[in-house]
Amino acid sequence: KQRQKYKKEWEDKRKGTLFSRGDKTKQGNLNLRVIEENGQFFLRINTGNRKWLFIQLKSSHKKWRKFAEAMLNSCPYSIRLQRKNNKY
Repeated sequence: KQRQKYKKEWEDKRKGTLFSRGDKTKQGNLNLRVIEENGQFFLRINTGNRKWLFIQLKSSHKKWRKFAEAMLNSCPYSIRLQRKNNKY
């Protein structure tokens, strides 16, 4: 049981991480892009064949709004999406 627990943790760390970077010349990343809709920020993830998954971005950090606006102005950024206990 202990081995299975460690194996599950290892798989989550290995398979549950997605890292991407966006740059100014392409207005972000073509597969992962931050967009704003009705004052809320979303991460748009390309799932193939012109279909996207939208994940709402939230943060309680005091400079979150400034950070989000920089992403919308095509400033370079990096995103790390991580899965833990089947939650992102």
